[in-house]
Amino acid sequence: MKAYRDLGHAVVYSTHVMGEAEEVADRVGFLHQGRLVYEGSRDEALALGEGSLERAFVREVGGRDGSHP
Repeated sequence: MKAYRDLGHAVVYSTHVMGEAEEVADRVGFLHQGRLVYEGSRDEALALGEGSLERAFVREVGGRDGSHP
């Protein structure tokens, strides 16, 4: 995966494992209930989540379905 990225190829990667996304992604998008609820650079998302894509996801999704983060 990283080799393709390093060669300049676009790679679409879908995962629930945020640690993997942190390692390979330049940009991230969060889907919730079939809708794109966030899209931005990995660094922007990490800042939103105070260093964690998982926290960023919870911040963006929390409360959208009646739950709380």
